Amino acid sequence: MANARVVRVAELPSGENVVFHDSSFFKNNAGDLPSPEEVRQKDVEINGTNPRGDRPPPVRFEERGLVVKYGSYITVAEAQCLWYFNRHMKDEVPTPELFGWRRDGGETFIYMQLIRGDTLEEAWPSLSEEERRTICEQLRGYVEAWRELRQESEPYYIGHIGRQGVGDIIFSDHEEPNPGPFAGLGAFHDFFARYASRRRDPGWNPRRDPDFPELAGLTDDRPVVFTHADLCRRNIMVSPRDEGGSGSAPRPRRVVAILDWHQSGWYPIDWEWLKAQWMCEPLVDGSGGRDTAWLSQILAPADENYSYAWEYITSCW
Repeated sequence: MANARVVRVAELPSGENVVFHDSSFFKNNAGDLPSPEEVRQKDVEINGTNPRGDRPPPVRFEERGLVVKYGSYITVAEAQCLWYFNRHMKDEVPTPELFGWRRDGGETFIYMQLIRGDTLEEAWPSLSEEERRTICEQLRGYVEAWRELRQESEPYYIGHIGRQGVGDIIFSDHEEPNPGPFAGLGAFHDFFARYASRRRDPGWNPRRDPDFPELAGLTDDRPVVFTHADLCRRNIMVSPRDEGGSGSAPRPRRVVAILDWHQSGWYPIDWEWLKAQWMCEPLVDGSGGRDTAWLSQILAPADENYSYAWEYITSCW
């Protein structure tokens, strides 16, 4: 662990309006980043209706190599995560370049590089077995790299990279959209178990209630690691298909970026697998299971007892 990187919260840029004038956007484009109002208007032009919901689809400015992710549920914490990976993990984990962020009218606007290519979800059916194997090897290395990150002190808190509350959409209907941060894993597990019951009484803890033996596997000895928390194929971009030319063979497809760090942060080590398996395709045998064959090449499955407790809690929603 001598080479492990420590995430220092005080180093992360903060503020409501942050622009990185040394980014490639300003080298390749004249003028400033689009204003929030320009982004909203572009959204209306693209979709033909007023922007929708708390997380409208990202708005693409193709000619400027720019995409803007915005909404009332989008957080500065996601932008800080991108900044950290751009600055300190560029050679270990590919992420879109961050150009800046703004807050306006209760919404956060994150300006970032538009990644060219296809999602792994789109590309998967046409990939060769060798390409699939290579891409999974890449992804395994990326997960190992971000799991090597360390907090400044122990015990580790549970929350976003900048010590904000958790961003997992599992908790999106909580009275606070980003509950926490939690001082340690025990506090988080107590909240997680109580949250599933929808009982807000902080004095009641189902983990200590004999009527809930299903929660026995939710133990506080699990390692806390940095986690993407939405590692599905639609959030993985791969290079476009190269048909080759002049007698040369097509270049194999590779991962070019990991997208959507909205839910990322510090979680128990099992969280990555449990969230990712949710997005895997259901098995065709009708068993109710999911096809995690590709995922198992990237991650070790969650602890069986922890998984049982996690599934019990989430099935209550």
